Amino acid sequence: GARVGGARGMPGRAVDAPRAAEAGTAARGTPVAVTDPVDNAAFGAAILREDLTTFGSPELALAAYYQGPTSLRNDGMLPDTQAYVGGILALASRLNA
Repeated sequence: GARVGGARGMPGRAVDAPRAAEAGTAARGTPVAVTDPVDNAAFGAAILREDLTTFGSPELALAAYYQGPTSLRNDGMLPDTQAYVGGILALASRLNA
């Protein structure tokens, strides 16, 4: 399946799309400034928290965050998403060692 674009499918900064900022602004009632590192990280963490609640496991939450929840549900975890999730979990393991 085709990869879904948008904030959840972009590597790098937590949130890097105006549409995501608009959605975040609507969801929390205050503007989300994706160019502000603190605001960007806080909103990215909120998305990841929501994905963890929805999908129930860190692996699937990371996959939904990276790939997008709709694509994950429809297409399963794509190869690049598998690599992303594996990389994040490996980094977490090293940091927790």
